[in-house]
Amino acid sequence: MWRAEIIFQARKDIEKTVIWYNERKVGLGKLFLEHISADVSIIQLNPYAFALKYQEVRSKVMTTFPYMIHYFIDAKNHKFIIIAVFHTKLNPSNWKKRI
Repeated sequence: MWRAEIIFQARKDIEKTVIWYNERKVGLGKLFLEHISADVSIIQLNPYAFALKYQEVRSKVMTTFPYMIHYFIDAKNHKFIIIAVFHTKLNPSNWKKRI
């Protein structure tokens, strides 16, 4: 199984989203985190399963929430690095600076 690493900015993306969802409905942020965890587990099984979107960055669309997990693969260290978790309607140029 591949190891997952989440950079600081991606952790902030997740934290902001959890807060936003919890402001809409108590517990919805927790549900978002559970879905992030499940999707990261899916990526861990085969990070190459998801399409290249930008240069070396791959993206997995979340199953329930309108977000994408953006990551690149570090095959040498058998890990993938999550660089962003963004809403699908946001401009990708906002996170492309992280590449």
